[in-house]
Amino acid sequence: MLHGHTHLNTVYSLKGQVKPVPVVGIASASQGRGGKKPPAGFNLFSISGSPGHWNVIRERFELTMDSRSVTLVETTRL
Repeated sequence: MLHGHTHLNTVYSLKGQVKPVPVVGIASASQGRGGKKPPAGFNLFSISGSPGHWNVIRERFELTMDSRSVTLVETTRL
């Protein structure tokens, strides 16, 4: 489940029928460095596997200090 309501970089989970369901949020695309909220970023998901055996990797990128590019800041297996 993806959301953007809080403008924060978050990974939570909800109880699912078989296993937990990840809930992923990301900072606002309009947020610059030095604000009250985290700087702009995006999540890149890599999905592989087969039904019942999925592999999901989330890579989180955010603005660099000079705000001219993005850098990988976190990798999470969901």
